[in-house]
Amino acid sequence: MGEAPQAFVSYADLNLGSVSGRAQLASRVSAAAGALCGQAPSIRDLGATQAHRACLRATIASSTPSLDQAAALQARSQDQLAAAGDR
Repeated sequence: MGEAPQAFVSYADLNLGSVSGRAQLASRVSAAAGALCGQAPSIRDLGATQAHRACLRATIASSTPSLDQAAALQARSQDQLAAAGDR
């Protein structure tokens, strides 16, 4: 069995301590999930539509711990830079 597809979502240019930075990251994650799950099927195909939505939900949900870790790491880095500047 192969590995699940993955995507890299950059956040280096975002301030994850701000509401707008987190919103931009969430938007990027949603776009990456859309790319991984593929194009939405015709609304007429209920089964495929439900499977596509489930893929999006699962993909986004699996990124949540990583997003929280990224925000914490960025906050620690900023704190360390501020402390170094105080020396």
